[in-house]
Amino acid sequence: MEALALVVLIVATATPLLVIAYGLAARQQRRKCYDNILARLPRAAETAVRFPVRYASQQRFARWLKFFPWEDCGILEVDDGVVRYFSGMVDAGDTPLLFLPPGTELEWRGEDWFYGVNGGLSWVSVTQDDRKHYFTSETGTTILSSKSTTRELCEKLETALTGRAAD
Repeated sequence: MEALALVVLIVATATPLLVIAYGLAARQQRRKCYDNILARLPRAAETAVRFPVRYASQQRFARWLKFFPWEDCGILEVDDGVVRYFSGMVDAGDTPLLFLPPGTELEWRGEDWFYGVNGGLSWVSVTQDDRKHYFTSETGTTILSSKSTTRELCEKLETALTGRAAD
């Protein structure tokens, strides 16, 4: 009985430490991904705003069973009516996804509980050529500030793609 109590105590003590260690390691890995992207990009114009983001394709976002709702980390650059997404995937190369008005639709998704594990994050979708691309802001170790930073991202995208401020 004492051995079982000792095992329970060790597990109860180690679990939060493992969660914290995982969060810190994941944050370090994302930082490395963003630094690698920034190192290969040309210098941004003074008017450009860059956001570290998580990306999900339409297929990934709609999938019910997934461990993480995103499939890539990257940089979303908003500048003068042009929005570019630079992928962190090694095989993506240096060609960004390019979103140009007109013909690009923007939708604030907020916390999307319908699609299961997407529910903990706030999302914005950008549709171009009948393909949806989903973005959520990179918030660090936890997802707790995702809503406010993704809302800021949505407002910058709205201004860039429509020329007017978000509602």
